[in-house]
Amino acid sequence: MNGEGIDPILIDSSDEELTVEFGYWETHLPDRESNAAGAAREAIELTSQWLSGEIRTAVFTDVAGKWCGSMIVEEDDAVPPKPSEGMAFFHPTSVEVRGPRKSEWRTFSI
Repeated sequence: MNGEGIDPILIDSSDEELTVEFGYWETHLPDRESNAAGAAREAIELTSQWLSGEIRTAVFTDVAGKWCGSMIVEEDDAVPPKPSEGMAFFHPTSVEVRGPRKSEWRTFSI
């Protein structure tokens, strides 16, 4: 993007589902057999939102740097975001908010 490299985006169709992964976050879209066109549209929408900056990812880690979880952060969400209840169980101490360009990544203590 504008001469700067972007974090890889992975769209995979193995195991009868469509997986979309970027910014150390992933989702598994509905069974392709039941709604392949809908899953493909959703994959395109997610990657478009990621590339345009409409959504970012938040990657939570503990004091040792071990991953505690990742989530989507929308444009209007508070930064840094709070970990979900499930992530809080792992006692995260920092969150890295990521955009598609590595130069946009910001780390916060929480």
